[in-house]
Amino acid sequence: MESTAFRSGLLALNYHRIGESANNLFDDGVFSARPEDFEAQVTYLRRHFRLLNLRELLEISHNGFQFSECCALITFDDGYSDNFELAYPILRKHGISAVFFVPTDYIENPHLPWWDHIAYVLKKTQRPTLSLKTNPPVVINLTKTSRQNAIFQILRVFKSASKANEEGFLSQLEEAAEVQVDRAALGRELFMSWSNLDQMVETGMSVGSHTHTHQIMAQLTEVDQRRELGLSRELLEGRLKTSVLSISYPVGGPDKFTATTKRLCGDLGYKVGFSFYGGINRTGQTDPFDIKRIGIDITDSPFLSRTRMVFTTAFGKTF
Repeated sequence: MESTAFRSGLLALNYHRIGESANNLFDDGVFSARPEDFEAQVTYLRRHFRLLNLRELLEISHNGFQFSECCALITFDDGYSDNFELAYPILRKHGISAVFFVPTDYIENPHLPWWDHIAYVLKKTQRPTLSLKTNPPVVINLTKTSRQNAIFQILRVFKSASKANEEGFLSQLEEAAEVQVDRAALGRELFMSWSNLDQMVETGMSVGSHTHTHQIMAQLTEVDQRRELGLSRELLEGRLKTSVLSISYPVGGPDKFTATTKRLCGDLGYKVGFSFYGGINRTGQTDPFDIKRIGIDITDSPFLSRTRMVFTTAFGKTF
């Protein structure tokens, strides 16, 4: 498979957490790679692709996304502390710059995001059964289903519930599970600090916006979208003393942001926006506010990761 000819274009890779998911108290689903696997992937990318930094990508964007070779860009979403502790040293060792997209509220006001909150409660509870007064009601027998399956079920219920009732949902879950959660203390451990971000910027990494509170743009009014996009950029530029010209959309599927989202990004000074639903970015086919990324998953073997990169670059599809 590695002998497949690469075609010119941009392969943008998206990571979330780096580390071991074993004994993790939070959502296992956001782990992208173990440190040794991440380093192997970085080594492979250096050998077969022209690895871009954000400045180079912005130049390519300014020139209409004309690709004469196969390029790659490494990105991270959400701002987890292991990005600084584990991924950043590997990137520096290999002389590679990545883009770290952070929701500014997680840095400014640390707290557990809803997906990690739900996983934490389900992993900590000693209750044999959980009953939630949702619509429809949910009853999970924890003696007959795995914790991972229970977490999946609750995450699915939450995603279908009203975002406006997030606090009520999480409080009800805590009460049913008889687990108290110190969201602030756990958030301070889980996410990077402004000092971490500042150090990374000073040593050649780039930081972009992942909105302010990580809400799905397509579910917000235009006024609320403008606030999420504008406040995030304002905080990042004020704290890090650098221009912030890039954004990645939370969740990032084609139905999670809109034409209004893209227009607002341009109005507010962003130059490029990243989605998250796979695909290669080709000359003449790349929307500057819908740059496609493929996700890397910890369950991928090293061979599978390389195969997916080659397949995506050659055929423009992911699997």
